[in-house]
Amino acid sequence: MLRGDRISSMRPFLTAVLLVSVMILSLSAIHSAIPVHAVRAPTVSINPSSRPLASAGSTVTYDVNVSNIDPSNPVAGWTIYVESNSSVLNPVSITLGTFLSGAIEQVLCINGFAVVGPGCNIDDGVGIVHSEVYTTGSGNFGNGTLFTISFSSKVSPTCTACYSLVSFPSFPVGDVGVSPVLYDLAGLAMLESPPVGGSYGNIPVLPIAEFTWKPLAPSDGDTVTFNGTSSHDPQGHNIVDYAWTFQQANIPPFYSLPPTPSDNHRICTPLPDFSPFNVSSTCTGSGDFGSRSLLFAGNWTVTLVVRNDQGVLSRSTTHFVYVAPKRVVDLAISNFTASPINNIVPGTIITFKVIVQNLGTIPATGFNVSLSVPGNVYLVRDNNFLSPGSGQSFMFTWNTTGIQPGSYMIHARVPPLVNETNTANNDAYLTVMVTGGDFGIRASPTFVTLPYAGVGSSTIIMTSLNGFSGTVALRAMTIGVVYPIPVNLLTLSPGQVTLPSFSSANATLTFSNLGQALPPGFYSVNVNGTSGSASHSTIVTFDVLPPPPDFQLLLSISPGSNMVVAGGTTTIGVQLTSFSYPYFNGNVTLTDQVSPIVSNGPTLLFSPKQISLTYPGSENPFSQLSISTTALTPPGNYTITIIGTSGTLVHTAQFHLVVLPPPFLALNPSSGSVGTKVTVHGSGFLNPSQGPYSYPVQLEMTFDDQLVGLFYLQGSSFNFTFDVPHAQEGIVHQIHAKELYPSNLDVQAGFLVLPEPIALSVSVSVGTIYFPGDTATIFAMTSLAGQSTTVSSLQVLLIRPNGSNITLNAVLISPGVYKASYAVPATGSIGTYGMIVKAYQVGSVNGSALASFEVEPTWLQSNGRNVIAATSLVGAAGALGVVALAWRNGYFTRRKDEFLIP
Repeated sequence: MLRGDRISSMRPFLTAVLLVSVMILSLSAIHSAIPVHAVRAPTVSINPSSRPLASAGSTVTYDVNVSNIDPSNPVAGWTIYVESNSSVLNPVSITLGTFLSGAIEQVLCINGFAVVGPGCNIDDGVGIVHSEVYTTGSGNFGNGTLFTISFSSKVSPTCTACYSLVSFPSFPVGDVGVSPVLYDLAGLAMLESPPVGGSYGNIPVLPIAEFTWKPLAPSDGDTVTFNGTSSHDPQGHNIVDYAWTFQQANIPPFYSLPPTPSDNHRICTPLPDFSPFNVSSTCTGSGDFGSRSLLFAGNWTVTLVVRNDQGVLSRSTTHFVYVAPKRVVDLAISNFTASPINNIVPGTIITFKVIVQNLGTIPATGFNVSLSVPGNVYLVRDNNFLSPGSGQSFMFTWNTTGIQPGSYMIHARVPPLVNETNTANNDAYLTVMVTGGDFGIRASPTFVTLPYAGVGSSTIIMTSLNGFSGTVALRAMTIGVVYPIPVNLLTLSPGQVTLPSFSSANATLTFSNLGQALPPGFYSVNVNGTSGSASHSTIVTFDVLPPPPDFQLLLSISPGSNMVVAGGTTTIGVQLTSFSYPYFNGNVTLTDQVSPIVSNGPTLLFSPKQISLTYPGSENPFSQLSISTTALTPPGNYTITIIGTSGTLVHTAQFHLVVLPPPFLALNPSSGSVGTKVTVHGSGFLNPSQGPYSYPVQLEMTFDDQLVGLFYLQGSSFNFTFDVPHAQEGIVHQIHAKELYPSNLDVQAGFLVLPEPIALSVSVSVGTIYFPGDTATIFAMTSLAGQSTTVSSLQVLLIRPNGSNITLNAVLISPGVYKASYAVPATGSIGTYGMIVKAYQVGSVNGSALASFEVEPTWLQSNGRNVIAATSLVGAAGALGVVALAWRNGYFTRRKDEFLIP
């Protein structure tokens, strides 16, 4: 069902008959239009086509499918509206199908609320699902599901009068048509078959919309009558309202009623009564669609929806109407020009150009083109052919020899063809002006001398002859020289002058060689003045003098010599030369400037300070500039300006000097004994091998004067590792990183050589054999050079027979002597125990010792069987005697190493 607000806005509908006037506006529309039945168009449909009522609150789904997508024109997106009666079937959400790979949702509105995108539009509201999707992929073809809509059922199956149509309302989609719209890969709307809707619940008997039109095969200019009186209601109700929609491919649709009076795309005008079709004479009851979008030939889609007197709408009925292009015969002169057209001197040949255009819809053949001039008619006869929309140029010439001064009307004509109705464009006229006067042109002066780097000018004078008046256009161009003057060096101002009768007018020709773009010599310039057919010239010669003797300074900067580490020096070569004749001969004094000026900045020294040139030989044209820095020179970029002065001649040369921070060496460790592994980290080293003119830079590493390694820099920093060689203990030795070229660097860091540490001695004492339940006592002694020494750390690690271990607590009982104890478990403790004692002392070599002891069973544990046998033989008294004897003799408690040896 349509929404309630849309129903009210479209009431009353147009009557059953419409008259549509169709006229041609575009040749391209005629050529491209083809009958719609020749195209297998895609179809958008609802699936399933119907569903029974489900229980209230349950979810009901419908698929929006597409079919008949041609492989040569795949779908790449869509704009689709789906409408339902929300009081029966309320849309909740949608799920995109798999038909369009890489689909991107651009707009999704449900019930007038924006789910995706910037917002909804005027057509979005209750019961409306609005989906806009596109893909950046290759699209798809064939058949498939675009998306699935999930609805919530609002009524129960017991409601016999409840139903909802699931339809595609014909809402406008920009300037491409009405929903649903499918887009191809180019973003253009595809030609579609009428969409197929669905239904939900107990659909009543709907009225049926039907219509016919006359003529069945209209052409441009025909009046088409659409008759909807064949619409009817199967139950006998009256049809009271008609809603028409007209659409052509890629043209906005037009409705029977405008939403607002300001919308000039939808026009409603009154029609007289047309019996027996019961057409009202009011605008709201009938309409003549004279809007531009109905004036194109081609394929049209016409849709009708009707409403009965019970307020029930029909499903939409759509027909395709093909409007054929009308046969039009129309030849026209689209352009007519003459050259020259004004200030024409008698004897000038005038060229006329006539362009004939075929504005009709059929080829034009056998036509003539004529040109009428005073005293003659020129004619191009027969055999001329123009296809629709094409044009052709026809050229004519007129020799004005003997023609008196004055204005002449020239007439071009294309005689009308058979059945040509528009003859107003078959003739064209223009006026040419023939004058009896002329003008002269001269230069003052004609020979101009200018310095090598100077400017010269000449006045160009135009004079009226025999009463001539008009505009003279001027143009300057060099002639007969090896080096033509570039246009940016030659100016003519103004470039056009107005010359009154019996008067004169001036312009100025200027040649500027301030940039010394051209060498000395003679340059001839032709100045031409043109007015109509009259053309005259004058020549100005410029003499560019040679420059005075001069010199130039050349700098020789080897790779990396424009960089220096603070505290280092570098050199730059300076050469005096003269490139052009007459060559410079003389002395040049060199001075310098450093920018910026800072405290402890770079200092410069020339050697020699004065250089000279003597041709044909050279006396002393070279100087070396030494640049010195200190460790306090601020790092940064400096501009060095070298100034050469010889009398009034002064020339400069510049280069940029980069002062880098002093390199730095970091040692890890910074002290140690002979053999210690030391890592040297260097940073901030100059490395010209990273520039465009690279060369390898080698570093020499020494320990004092002992060479410990050579390597090439890979950047401005490095890591170098070496073992401390034999050296005097107790003093600081210097580690050097020397870069011999180009900066002659020697970066140093101090390393303290410590005495070699004395080995720490560790001894361990522990009993040999213990019994379960005993306590093992361990003594450890640490000493340096035979003297008992308390160490920084002592660790006693006991390893059990089963492989597990435990760290015992060692207690210092006297200098260098430690005691630890271990309680042997009463059970499960038989076997060999190992002990590792490690001692740590700062400044010495760590020491360790290993010891072990045994845990064995007691005498009673090992002779238990014999004791039991004796008890059984002699009785309890005898057994007690044996036990007493064994106890007295210590057989139950003595360790194995305490037993007497017979």
